[in-house]
Amino acid sequence: MDIKIFIFLPENEDDIVALADNLEEFKKFQQDFITLLDEVKVNTIFTLVYDEKNFESFFNEYVKWDNGTHLDNFRNVVQIKMGRKSESISIEKIKDKDCHYLMWNLDQFTPSYANDLLSFIAEQVWNFSEQKHLLVNFRNSIKADRKSIIILKDAKHISDLPKIAHIPFVIDKLELKLWLETFQENTPFSLLDRNRFIRTNRPPQQGKPVFQEIKTGDYWYLDNFHKQYEAQRHYEVFDKHGEHKGTANLLGNFDGNGKKDGRTLDLA
Repeated sequence: MDIKIFIFLPENEDDIVALADNLEEFKKFQQDFITLLDEVKVNTIFTLVYDEKNFESFFNEYVKWDNGTHLDNFRNVVQIKMGRKSESISIEKIKDKDCHYLMWNLDQFTPSYANDLLSFIAEQVWNFSEQKHLLVNFRNSIKADRKSIIILKDAKHISDLPKIAHIPFVIDKLELKLWLETFQENTPFSLLDRNRFIRTNRPPQQGKPVFQEIKTGDYWYLDNFHKQYEAQRHYEVFDKHGEHKGTANLLGNFDGNGKKDGRTLDLA
């Protein structure tokens, strides 16, 4: 299966100022970028896609708040790491100029115009259904209130519109690996479902991020000890107090099996 991985860097002024004001944050951002690209480059099913205008927008905005010393290094990293396995989008070749592309987000109450990259991905979703498409939305730069970003294409004079595209997204390497390891064609369950789970700031367990179920307060993470045995793969589930409840299968079905008395999740 061919998976297209799309990269989007922050463009919002507040997000960029937060990086420019804190060298350690910028270094972490750069390291996150490097490790994610390394993950992409070792996987033959990936094609990396980016929007040159988005990258330039990030560079141009960042330099307003910093003298450019750290930015020059990041530019070099981008040029080296993107490599031959990446391609830049050509939005003019695929975007329908007679139509509007809107991003739907109930938190904003009104739809907003989708940027070029989101419009491009939406057209890819509609035109190349045999491919899978995933957006790496660094630092949640594009605010979304669901497990996917919803793009609507519409025009008054075209009868077969509107069209809707759901674009799944992750925010870093940890979520990318989780998406790849738990992706299943016919199940809607995912810890990346932002309607049901929120990612916590707790240390990763077995190298996997910890999520909290919004409704129950339970904590979930993907068990990493059985990754070589697909039939044994499961999620570990703890209650809101950190007490082990048992396990759930990759479809998200929890039956209480596998409960280990005395096992706890460190919530400190």
